[in-house]
Amino acid sequence: MTNKAHNVFLSWSGQRSRFIAEALRDWLPMIVQAAKPWMSEADIDKGSRGLVELGRALDGLKVGIICLTPENLKEPWILYEAGALSKSIDEKSRLCTYLLAGLQPQDVKPPLGMFQATQANKDDTRKLIHTINRAVSEDPVPQPPLDRLFDQVWSELEGKLNKMPAPEEFIEAKRPTDEMVAEILELTRGAANERKKVAALDQYIPVFQRFMPLLSQAIEASDKPLFLTAPSVSGAVYPGAVQMPVAESKKLFCVKLRYEDEIKKIAGTRSDEIAPGSLVVYDGHKVIARFDDGVERWWTESGA
Repeated sequence: MTNKAHNVFLSWSGQRSRFIAEALRDWLPMIVQAAKPWMSEADIDKGSRGLVELGRALDGLKVGIICLTPENLKEPWILYEAGALSKSIDEKSRLCTYLLAGLQPQDVKPPLGMFQATQANKDDTRKLIHTINRAVSEDPVPQPPLDRLFDQVWSELEGKLNKMPAPEEFIEAKRPTDEMVAEILELTRGAANERKKVAALDQYIPVFQRFMPLLSQAIEASDKPLFLTAPSVSGAVYPGAVQMPVAESKKLFCVKLRYEDEIKKIAGTRSDEIAPGSLVVYDGHKVIARFDDGVERWWTESGA
Protein backbone atom coordinates (compact mmCIF):
# COMPACT_ATOMS: atom_id res chain seq x y z
CA MET A 1 0.00 0.00 0.00
CA THR A 2 1.50 3.31 -1.02
CA ASN A 3 1.83 6.07 1.51
CA LYS A 4 0.02 8.61 -0.63
CA ALA A 5 -3.15 6.52 -0.27
CA HIS A 6 -3.37 7.56 3.39
CA ASN A 7 -5.17 10.81 4.10
CA VAL A 8 -6.47 10.31 7.67
CA PHE A 9 -3.88 9.94 10.47
CA LEU A 10 -5.02 8.20 13.68
CA SER A 11 -2.85 9.02 16.69
CA TRP A 12 -3.08 6.92 19.86
CA SER A 13 -1.24 5.90 23.01
CA GLY A 14 -2.33 3.24 25.48
CA GLN A 15 -4.63 0.24 25.31
CA ARG A 16 -7.95 2.09 25.33
CA SER A 17 -6.84 4.76 22.87
CA ARG A 18 -5.57 2.06 20.49
CA PHE A 19 -8.86 0.12 20.77
CA ILE A 20 -10.85 3.11 19.47
CA ALA A 21 -8.23 4.08 16.87
CA GLU A 22 -8.52 0.59 15.39
CA ALA A 23 -12.31 0.88 15.44
CA LEU A 24 -12.14 4.21 13.58
CA ARG A 25 -9.67 2.80 11.05
CA ASP A 26 -12.17 0.11 10.06
CA TRP A 27 -15.32 2.22 10.45
CA LEU A 28 -14.49 5.51 8.69
CA PRO A 29 -14.23 4.07 5.12
CA MET A 30 -17.69 2.54 5.53
CA ILE A 31 -19.13 6.09 5.48
CA VAL A 32 -16.56 8.11 3.53
CA GLN A 33 -15.02 5.77 0.94
CA ALA A 34 -12.39 8.37 0.05
CA ALA A 35 -11.04 8.20 3.63
CA LYS A 36 -7.83 6.13 3.89
CA PRO A 37 -6.90 5.92 7.60
CA TRP A 38 -3.40 5.15 8.87
CA MET A 39 -2.29 4.20 12.37
CA SER A 40 0.88 2.67 13.70
CA GLU A 41 0.73 -0.87 15.01
CA ALA A 42 3.21 -0.56 17.91
CA ASP A 43 2.49 0.96 21.30
CA ILE A 44 5.09 3.32 22.69
CA ASP A 45 5.40 0.99 25.72
CA LYS A 46 6.37 -1.96 23.48
CA GLY A 47 8.60 -0.26 20.98
CA SER A 48 9.26 3.12 19.45
CA ARG A 49 7.55 4.00 16.21
CA GLY A 50 9.99 4.82 13.51
CA LEU A 51 10.29 8.51 12.78
CA VAL A 52 10.79 7.74 9.10
CA GLU A 53 7.55 5.73 9.10
CA LEU A 54 5.77 8.62 10.79
CA GLY A 55 7.07 11.10 8.24
CA ARG A 56 5.83 8.94 5.39
CA ALA A 57 2.40 8.64 7.00
CA LEU A 58 2.12 12.41 7.23
CA ASP A 59 2.68 12.76 3.49
CA GLY A 60 -0.70 13.54 1.91
CA LEU A 61 -2.42 14.04 5.27
CA LYS A 62 -5.84 15.71 5.16
CA VAL A 63 -7.23 14.94 8.63
CA GLY A 64 -5.47 14.09 11.87
CA ILE A 65 -7.46 12.48 14.71
CA ILE A 66 -5.87 12.16 18.16
CA CYS A 67 -7.65 9.59 20.35
CA LEU A 68 -7.48 10.95 23.89
CA THR A 69 -8.25 9.29 27.21
CA PRO A 70 -7.71 10.68 30.71
CA GLU A 71 -4.58 8.56 31.13
CA ASN A 72 -2.77 9.57 27.94
CA LEU A 73 -3.29 13.35 27.99
CA LYS A 74 0.35 13.93 28.94
CA GLU A 75 1.95 10.96 27.20
CA PRO A 76 5.13 12.14 25.38
CA TRP A 77 4.32 10.29 22.16
CA ILE A 78 0.83 11.77 21.93
CA LEU A 79 2.33 15.25 22.35
CA TYR A 80 5.07 14.46 19.82
CA GLU A 81 2.63 13.24 17.19
CA ALA A 82 0.35 16.23 17.85
CA GLY A 83 3.30 18.54 17.18
CA ALA A 84 4.20 16.67 14.01
CA LEU A 85 0.59 16.74 12.83
CA SER A 86 0.25 20.45 13.51
CA LYS A 87 3.24 21.16 11.25
CA SER A 88 1.76 19.08 8.45
CA ILE A 89 -1.71 20.61 8.25
CA ASP A 90 -2.57 23.57 6.04
CA GLU A 91 -5.68 25.60 5.26
CA LYS A 92 -7.26 22.55 3.58
CA SER A 93 -6.51 19.98 6.29
CA ARG A 94 -7.86 19.52 9.81
CA LEU A 95 -6.54 18.30 13.15
CA CYS A 96 -9.02 17.07 15.77
CA THR A 97 -8.96 15.46 19.18
CA TYR A 98 -11.43 12.61 19.82
CA LEU A 99 -12.39 12.75 23.50
CA LEU A 100 -12.99 9.36 25.10
CA ALA A 101 -13.99 8.02 28.52
CA GLY A 102 -15.91 11.11 29.60
CA LEU A 103 -13.26 13.68 28.71
CA GLN A 104 -14.62 17.19 28.23
CA PRO A 105 -13.03 19.95 26.10
CA GLN A 106 -12.15 21.89 29.27
CA ASP A 107 -10.16 18.88 30.52
CA VAL A 108 -7.70 19.13 27.62
CA LYS A 109 -4.98 21.73 28.10
CA PRO A 110 -2.73 23.25 25.44
CA PRO A 111 -1.15 22.25 23.21
CA LEU A 112 -3.80 19.53 22.69
CA GLY A 113 -6.51 21.93 23.83
CA MET A 114 -5.74 24.18 20.86
CA PHE A 115 -7.13 21.66 18.38
CA GLN A 116 -10.78 21.14 17.43
CA ALA A 117 -12.32 18.85 20.05
CA THR A 118 -14.84 16.13 19.16
CA GLN A 119 -16.67 14.30 21.91
CA ALA A 120 -17.29 10.61 21.35
CA ASN A 121 -21.05 10.88 20.96
CA LYS A 122 -23.34 10.65 17.96
CA ASP A 123 -23.86 14.37 17.27
CA ASP A 124 -20.18 15.35 17.55
CA THR A 125 -18.99 12.29 15.63
CA ARG A 126 -21.41 13.18 12.83
CA LYS A 127 -19.77 16.63 12.62
CA LEU A 128 -16.36 14.95 12.46
CA ILE A 129 -17.55 12.79 9.55
CA HIS A 130 -18.69 15.92 7.71
CA THR A 131 -15.24 17.45 8.25
CA ILE A 132 -13.48 14.32 6.94
CA ASN A 133 -15.83 14.14 3.95
CA ARG A 134 -15.01 17.70 2.89
CA ALA A 135 -11.28 17.36 3.54
CA VAL A 136 -10.40 14.06 1.80
CA SER A 137 -12.45 14.35 -1.36
CA GLU A 138 -12.58 16.83 -4.18
CA ASP A 139 -16.16 15.71 -4.75
CA PRO A 140 -17.61 15.28 -1.23
CA VAL A 141 -20.65 13.08 -0.64
CA PRO A 142 -23.79 15.27 -0.35
CA GLN A 143 -24.88 15.74 3.24
CA PRO A 144 -28.35 14.04 3.12
CA PRO A 145 -27.09 10.62 1.90
CA LEU A 146 -24.04 10.94 4.13
CA ASP A 147 -26.26 11.47 7.17
CA ARG A 148 -28.47 8.53 6.24
CA LEU A 149 -25.44 6.26 5.93
CA PHE A 150 -24.04 7.58 9.20
CA ASP A 151 -27.29 6.76 11.00
CA GLN A 152 -27.18 3.22 9.62
CA VAL A 153 -23.64 2.42 10.77
CA TRP A 154 -23.31 4.56 13.91
CA SER A 155 -24.36 1.67 16.14
CA GLU A 156 -21.23 -0.26 15.12
CA LEU A 157 -18.88 2.44 16.38
CA GLU A 158 -21.11 3.08 19.39
CA GLY A 159 -20.77 -0.59 20.31
CA LYS A 160 -16.98 -0.27 20.22
CA LEU A 161 -17.12 2.85 22.38
CA ASN A 162 -19.27 1.03 24.93
CA LYS A 163 -16.84 -1.93 24.98
CA MET A 164 -13.71 0.15 25.41
CA PRO A 165 -11.39 -1.56 27.92
CA ALA A 166 -11.20 -0.33 31.48
CA PRO A 167 -8.19 1.84 32.33
CA GLU A 168 -5.16 0.16 33.80
CA GLU A 169 -5.17 2.85 36.46
CA PHE A 170 -7.96 5.19 37.53
CA ILE A 171 -7.45 8.81 36.52
CA GLU A 172 -10.31 11.17 37.17
CA ALA A 173 -10.87 13.54 34.26
CA LYS A 174 -11.32 16.82 36.01
CA ARG A 175 -10.01 20.35 36.01
CA PRO A 176 -7.45 21.44 38.60
CA THR A 177 -8.95 22.99 41.72
CA ASP A 178 -6.98 26.21 41.35
CA GLU A 179 -8.29 26.68 37.80
CA MET A 180 -11.91 26.15 38.88
CA VAL A 181 -11.44 28.58 41.77
CA ALA A 182 -9.99 31.16 39.38
CA GLU A 183 -13.01 30.78 37.08
CA ILE A 184 -15.43 31.14 40.01
CA LEU A 185 -13.63 34.34 41.06
CA GLU A 186 -13.86 35.67 37.51
CA LEU A 187 -17.60 34.96 37.37
CA THR A 188 -18.06 36.59 40.78
CA ARG A 189 -16.21 39.72 39.66
CA GLY A 190 -18.36 39.85 36.55
CA ALA A 191 -21.52 39.65 38.64
CA ALA A 192 -20.20 42.36 40.96
CA ASN A 193 -19.50 44.66 38.01
CA GLU A 194 -23.03 44.15 36.72
CA ARG A 195 -24.36 44.94 40.19
CA LYS A 196 -22.43 48.22 40.25
CA LYS A 197 -24.18 49.32 37.07
CA VAL A 198 -27.59 49.28 38.79
CA ALA A 199 -26.49 50.18 42.33
CA ALA A 200 -27.17 53.88 41.67
CA LEU A 201 -30.89 53.07 41.38
CA ASP A 202 -31.07 51.60 44.90
CA GLN A 203 -31.65 55.02 46.49
CA TYR A 204 -34.88 55.39 44.49
CA ILE A 205 -36.39 52.05 45.56
CA PRO A 206 -38.26 53.55 48.57
CA VAL A 207 -39.77 56.17 46.23
CA PHE A 208 -40.88 53.46 43.81
CA GLN A 209 -42.39 51.45 46.66
CA ARG A 210 -44.27 54.52 47.89
CA PHE A 211 -45.85 55.43 44.56
CA MET A 212 -46.60 51.94 43.22
CA PRO A 213 -49.91 51.60 45.17
CA LEU A 214 -50.95 55.05 43.97
CA LEU A 215 -50.10 54.12 40.40
CA SER A 216 -52.15 50.93 40.69
CA GLN A 217 -55.15 52.91 41.93
CA ALA A 218 -54.85 55.37 39.07
CA ILE A 219 -54.73 52.54 36.53
CA GLU A 220 -57.82 50.93 38.03
CA ALA A 221 -59.78 54.20 37.95
CA SER A 222 -61.78 54.35 34.75
CA ASP A 223 -62.57 58.07 34.62
CA LYS A 224 -61.29 61.43 35.79
CA PRO A 225 -58.11 60.35 37.53
CA LEU A 226 -56.41 63.03 39.58
CA PHE A 227 -52.78 63.95 38.95
CA LEU A 228 -50.11 65.62 41.02
CA THR A 229 -47.88 67.91 39.01
CA ALA A 230 -44.49 68.78 40.46
CA PRO A 231 -44.55 72.55 41.24
CA SER A 232 -41.67 74.98 41.11
CA VAL A 233 -40.56 76.98 44.15
CA SER A 234 -42.85 79.85 43.16
CA GLY A 235 -45.85 77.54 42.78
CA ALA A 236 -45.85 77.62 38.97
CA VAL A 237 -45.72 74.41 36.99
CA TYR A 238 -42.72 73.83 34.77
CA PRO A 239 -43.57 73.03 31.16
CA GLY A 240 -43.26 69.31 30.53
CA ALA A 241 -43.23 68.47 34.25
CA VAL A 242 -43.75 64.78 35.01
CA GLN A 243 -47.20 64.10 36.44
CA MET A 244 -47.70 61.41 39.08
CA PRO A 245 -51.12 59.97 40.00
CA VAL A 246 -52.20 60.49 43.61
CA ALA A 247 -54.91 58.84 45.70
CA GLU A 248 -58.22 60.72 46.06
CA SER A 249 -58.99 61.55 49.70
CA LYS A 250 -62.47 60.93 51.08
CA LYS A 251 -64.75 63.64 52.44
CA LEU A 252 -68.32 64.09 53.56
CA PHE A 253 -70.78 65.41 51.00
CA CYS A 254 -73.65 67.20 52.82
CA VAL A 255 -76.86 67.42 50.74
CA LYS A 256 -80.02 69.43 51.65
CA LEU A 257 -83.07 68.43 49.61
CA ARG A 258 -85.97 70.88 49.17
CA TYR A 259 -88.57 68.44 50.42
CA GLU A 260 -86.64 67.11 53.44
CA ASP A 261 -85.35 68.72 56.62
CA GLU A 262 -82.71 66.09 57.33
CA ILE A 263 -79.21 66.71 55.93
CA LYS A 264 -77.92 63.70 54.06
CA LYS A 265 -74.21 62.95 54.52
CA ILE A 266 -72.39 60.71 52.02
CA ALA A 267 -68.68 59.71 52.29
CA GLY A 268 -67.05 59.89 48.90
CA THR A 269 -64.12 61.24 46.93
CA ARG A 270 -65.76 63.61 44.44
CA SER A 271 -69.06 64.87 43.08
CA ASP A 272 -70.56 66.06 39.84
CA GLU A 273 -73.51 68.43 39.22
CA ILE A 274 -75.01 66.87 36.13
CA ALA A 275 -77.82 69.47 35.99
CA PRO A 276 -79.37 72.21 38.15
CA GLY A 277 -80.73 70.58 41.30
CA SER A 278 -78.99 67.31 40.50
CA LEU A 279 -75.87 65.76 42.08
CA VAL A 280 -73.86 62.55 41.73
CA VAL A 281 -71.38 61.45 44.43
CA TYR A 282 -68.50 59.07 43.58
CA ASP A 283 -66.15 56.89 45.59
CA GLY A 284 -63.25 56.49 43.21
CA HIS A 285 -64.92 55.47 39.96
CA LYS A 286 -68.07 54.07 41.58
CA VAL A 287 -71.34 56.00 41.94
CA ILE A 288 -72.48 55.78 45.58
CA ALA A 289 -75.28 58.41 45.59
CA ARG A 290 -77.39 60.06 42.89
CA PHE A 291 -79.91 62.89 43.19
CA ASP A 292 -81.62 63.61 39.88
CA ASP A 293 -83.54 66.67 41.21
CA GLY A 294 -84.58 68.49 44.40
CA VAL A 295 -81.10 69.43 45.57
CA GLU A 296 -81.48 72.74 47.35
CA ARG A 297 -77.82 73.07 48.27
CA TRP A 298 -74.79 70.89 49.09
CA TRP A 299 -71.34 71.28 50.63
CA THR A 300 -68.38 69.16 51.75
CA GLU A 301 -66.70 68.47 55.05
CA SER A 302 -63.22 66.95 55.27
CA GLY A 303 -62.17 64.07 57.51
CA ALA A 304 -64.60 61.38 56.32
